[in-house]
Amino acid sequence: MAFGSIEREVVLDVETTGFSPARGDRIIEIGVVELIDFEPTGNNFHHIVNPGDIDLSPRITRITGIREEDFVGKRKFEKLASDLRDFIGLSKSNRTQRYV
Repeated sequence: MAFGSIEREVVLDVETTGFSPARGDRIIEIGVVELIDFEPTGNNFHHIVNPGDIDLSPRITRITGIREEDFVGKRKFEKLASDLRDFIGLSKSNRTQRYV
């Protein structure tokens, strides 16, 4: 980074039903925070993600605080992916758009 330039970063965190997509584990929460020069801008992306027809284990609920009833009315990842991509690639001119 050159002195005086503005650097945009995004920090991404996900919660999942487990560690193995091959066994059917899915993303259940996505959170992204935008930083400019290492400072949060207040522009965030956060969604509970409907994992589809899978059972959420009590262990995952203990770890994440997310319960099966939290998925009611929530979109599946496939329906959120383009919004996530847009947020991560958000241009400087569109920074005020909210994705919460």
